[in-house]
Amino acid sequence: MNFKRIICFWGTLDFLYIAWFFVWCILHSQLPIYTDIKIALNTSRSFGHPLPIFISVICLLLILSFILSGYLLLKQKPIASKIVYFQTPFRIIALYPSVFFITWPLKYVFRNPETFIAVATLITLILLSETLKLGCVYMWRKQIAVA
Repeated sequence: MNFKRIICFWGTLDFLYIAWFFVWCILHSQLPIYTDIKIALNTSRSFGHPLPIFISVICLLLILSFILSGYLLLKQKPIASKIVYFQTPFRIIALYPSVFFITWPLKYVFRNPETFIAVATLITLILLSETLKLGCVYMWRKQIAVA
C-alpha cells in the first residue's frame, strides 16, 4: 500500500485544524492566540498561580506545531514522523484530535455532553484517531526506509 496520499491527508487535517481554530476564534469575536493568552493571564491573576499561563502556552505551541507537521507531512519529509510522534501524547492530553471534527457530532448525540458516556466516547474517538494516525505514519516511515 502506498501511504503518500494518506500522509498528505493527515497533513491537510493539521492545516484544517489551524484554519478551524482561527475561524472559530474570529466567529466568537476573539483574536486567535491573543485572547487565549489574555484569558490565561486573567485566570492566573485570579488564582495567584502561573499554572494557567503554562498550560495555555503549551497548548498554543501545540496548535502552532500543527503548521509545521502539516507542512512536513504534505512535503513527505521523514522528519514529520518524529514531530507526529512527539505531538501525539500532547494531542491526547489536550483533547486536540487529528481528526478534529469527530468531536462536533457528540454535542448533538448526547443531551448532556458531560455524562460519562459522552466523555468516554470522546476519549475513545480521540484515541482511535491518534492510533490510526500513528499507524499510518509508522507504516509510511517504514515504507520510506525500505525504498
